[in-house]
This record gives sequence, structure tokens and C-alpha cells, in this order.
Amino acid sequence: MATIDPTIPSFQPPPGVTPDFTKRPPLLGFTIATCSIFISLMYMFLGIRVYMRKSQKQKWILDDSLAVAAAVSSTVFAALNLRGAGLLSKHSWDLRLVDLSSARAQMTMVGQVLFNGLSRWLGKFCLLVMYYRIFGHIPIVRMQLYITAALTLPIFISIFLQPSLIAPPAGKPWGTVNPQVNMAKIPGLMVGIANLVVDLLIAYIPIPVITKLNLSKNKRNGIIALFATGIIAVVAAISGLYFRVRLYQGFDPMLYGYIGHNCALIESTISVILSSLPSTAKFWRSHIEPTHFIQFLRSRLTSHGETHNTTDSRGELPSFIRKAVPVRRKRNMYSIGTNTSQTRLSESKSGLGLKRSVQGVVRSEAPDEERLMAGDIQRTISVEQSSITYPEMCKLRTEQNLF
Repeated sequence: MATIDPTIPSFQPPPGVTPDFTKRPPLLGFTIATCSIFISLMYMFLGIRVYMRKSQKQKWILDDSLAVAAAVSSTVFAALNLRGAGLLSKHSWDLRLVDLSSARAQMTMVGQVLFNGLSRWLGKFCLLVMYYRIFGHIPIVRMQLYITAALTLPIFISIFLQPSLIAPPAGKPWGTVNPQVNMAKIPGLMVGIANLVVDLLIAYIPIPVITKLNLSKNKRNGIIALFATGIIAVVAAISGLYFRVRLYQGFDPMLYGYIGHNCALIESTISVILSSLPSTAKFWRSHIEPTHFIQFLRSRLTSHGETHNTTDSRGELPSFIRKAVPVRRKRNMYSIGTNTSQTRLSESKSGLGLKRSVQGVVRSEAPDEERLMAGDIQRTISVEQSSITYPEMCKLRTEQNLF
């Protein structure tokens, strides 16, 4: 095998630029920070997910296994990025040809491309399986999930195709340049487009369903905010596609290729984090929210600006009336529960001198009479119609899966 001149750069520099082989890789610090931050966040949320499964004695399900597999794949991918950052995360003309042609560099690049596609594909399927578990009983959402799963096929194919174009030809040792190595940028561009489309669909699918649920405004906005964290993955996918286009154009492929690897790592880790957010919300409600510190903060934040429309001396509605008087709800096709289109509340017992207000608030003079009044209100509620339609059952099941 012929010896390569160590002074030859791996790519021709732009006019007026002199190769500097001793220059510190400009992406070294960025790669270390990206891997450290996102891998740590991923394992924090995954750990909460596993803890909640064990503490609540819940059954281990398919999307849990996919989340763990995606986390392991992302960890290996991050390790490969760190391994090659000191050598490959620089301008292409600042990298010597002898270093790029070494067995170490070739094995690192093959591993990066392999786990790049594998971690992203596992992360997306982890989310799709979770969506199917929560929203799969809705026909239109189920069809959207099938289409999105089909669109991940280019990513799955790239797991095997791109490494085969970068690895040495069959029967050749590591360090032998594959004559088809330049063809790897074509499937890379196709994967970038398919990846962006899939991320956009994953970010969109749950939002129309959640907005139609009969939840309080704060709870509904909170759930939307949880699922909207997938926008971070969309931003990373857009950035990755841009650098894939630049890579396809052949401008500084080493630097832009390494930026694309970092964007792919962000995508895969965000997928694991997003799939673990429902468990994290349960952990917050059961372990963090009941603490004295959170209760103190909540009381301080809500102590100002409260309005009362009540009748007792403390400015609050008596508890027996709050429990007894039903709340009228606007009826719509996504309503769950009983249709209270016509509700009648009878007048209280004669001789007590009680008077019902417009809001249905009833006052009395003696505690015994109050209890009698509460029982009378509960006994005289009349429901004219009770029915649950198929869309209502879908929304009810969705709420049960979410909470």
C-alpha cells in the first residue's frame, strides 16, 4: 500500500485559505456540550419514567422498551461523536488526507452513520407507539400514525445503506477508501427530508385531539405544552436538513457533516424525553406538587387577585352547597358524561324562610336546616336525557389514557 503524503489536505481549500492541520477543531466544544447536556437530560427523564413504572407497579409496555433502546442507541451515538470530535469536527481542508484515510477515522464515521439512523428511527417509533396507545382508538389519528410510520422507511433503509457506502469494500481492510463513498450523500439528503416530514407530523398529531377534550383551560394548555416540546426536534431537523443540503453540494463536508450528527443527537434524545413526559407529569403531581415548598409558592401566587361570589361570612360558598349544586356545562359533540339539557331544582321546604339566589346559592339559619336543604337539592335533581356518543367515548378514553 502506497504511503500518503502527510502534507496533503483531505479536501481542496477555498481560494486564499491555507490549511492548518494543528488548528483546534471548532466544533469540539459544541460537541462536548451537546452530548453532555442532552444525554444527561434524556437519562433524567428516562429514570423518572422507570421509577414511576416500578413504584406504581405498572406493566412494562412496548414504548418503554423502545425508549430504553433509543436511549442506549443515542448514548453509543454520542460516544462516537465524542471519539471523533478531536479529529473530524474541523474544516475539511484542515484535516490531513492520511488521517481521514486511517482505519480509526473510517470506523468512527461508519459507526456514526449507523447509530445516527438507528437512534432517530427508534426515537420516532417510541413516540408513535405512545401516540397509538393514547390516541389509537380514534380512527383518523390511527390512520395518521400508520402514514407517519410508513414515512420512516427511508430512515430505516439508511441504517444499512449509508454505512455500506462508507465502509471498505468487501474483503478489504479498514482504511481502504470505498469508491462509492460520495454516493452516501444522496440517501443522506433523502433521509433529511423524510425526517423533517415525520417530525412535523409527530408534533401535529396530538394537538387537534387535545384541544377538543373537555379539560380545564390550564390543564389543556399544560398538556399541549408537554407535547409541543417536540418543536425542539423539528428545529433540529430543519437545521440538520440545511446542513445535509450543504453536504450534498460538497462544501466543507466534514464540518457540516459533524453539525448534522449533533442535530441528529438532539432529535433522538428529545424523542426519548418527549415520550417520558407523561410519566414525568405523574411524578410531579405525586411527589413534587404536594411538598410544602410548592404549596407555599402556590398560596403566595394565588393569594392576590382572588375574587369571591359567595354568601357566608368568610366570603366562600359553603362546602355542602358546592357539592350539592351541579355545574351547568355547555353541550358539544366532545362532551363526556351526562347530558344535563334540562335540570330542575325544587324549592326548599316551606316554613324555613329560605331563599334561592340566581346562582343557585342557598342560605339558611341553622346547621340542621342547611343539611336538610342540601339533601333536598340533591334529591330533586332531574336529568331529562343521558347518552354518550361514539366521539364522546373516544374522548373519554383519551382522557383516561392521558391521566
